[in-house]
Amino acid sequence: METILIVIGLVLLIVLPFVINHRIQKNKYESFLKHFSLLALKHNSVISKHDFWKNSFAIGIDENSKKVFYMRRTGNKEVEKMLDLNDISGCSFRAAGASLKGSEEDISLRFAHRETGNTETSFIFYDGEDAMSICDEEIPLVEKWCTIINSNLGKGKK
Repeated sequence: METILIVIGLVLLIVLPFVINHRIQKNKYESFLKHFSLLALKHNSVISKHDFWKNSFAIGIDENSKKVFYMRRTGNKEVEKMLDLNDISGCSFRAAGASLKGSEEDISLRFAHRETGNTETSFIFYDGEDAMSICDEEIPLVEKWCTIINSNLGKGKK
């Protein structure tokens, strides 16, 4: 009987930290998703497609209202952006210096505005100065979102 209790205790000691960590990560994700959805609601939009990565970045689109949303959390700093695709003439991406060394790495979406006076807007997917090491998800993700956004350009009101 004692042996069974010892085995159960050891199993709990091994499994419990994983269960607790999973719950903490799930709560962070749900909180981040809720906050991101509220960003869209502030602009009378509902996100129809979205992606989250590194527990700090989010991008989404409301394909009906043609608005793109972006959120980035680094430390205590939070960046929220919204772009109306009716004001955008094109989208491209940059993957400069995408390596594991140095601080010059930059993976971002770049938006060209229809108005010539407006500067380019970018959504950072990876920045070597702020983020952890680059992983395989950022480049395919930025390519995916460049395609999604370009396919939604010009489909809305003119």
